[in-house]
Amino acid sequence: MARRNRYDIAAVPVAALGRFPAWLIAYDEEAEKGQSEGTIKPNEVGDAHLPGFRVADVRGADGTTALALVGGDLGVASMEDLDEVWLYLGGRSWCFSLGAETCTQDDPGDLLSRVRPSFFPFTVATRPVDLYEQPVDRIVFSVGAGGELTPGA
Repeated sequence: MARRNRYDIAAVPVAALGRFPAWLIAYDEEAEKGQSEGTIKPNEVGDAHLPGFRVADVRGADGTTALALVGGDLGVASMEDLDEVWLYLGGRSWCFSLGAETCTQDDPGDLLSRVRPSFFPFTVATRPVDLYEQPVDRIVFSVGAGGELTPGA
């Protein structure tokens, strides 16, 4: 990547997720060398309604912990805004699309539920973020092996 702290969303180092609790989709830098529409950058703007992500802690049913990014094009202010989850587990990334009642993995040929069935159900809980201009709630939900989404679980 041409700029510091810019990462492809599929390959964000876990250490970077620990340093920055909120991220933006770097649409404004997409044309720069080494960057693409999949590039994210730390959120220093303070607007929870911009396309971006919040860091979340994840705990699997088997006790395994991981980190995730939750968010999407509508921002990160509430559960209703979210449309995507990127789970960073075991040196890999797993992408899920969020619906009102479902959380579906984007690559059905490489399902996490087949690779790590004991991880399900897993719980996702966003970390607190103090940078936004308005308060944002903590978002918590669980995901079952069949893609069932349970808010507040």
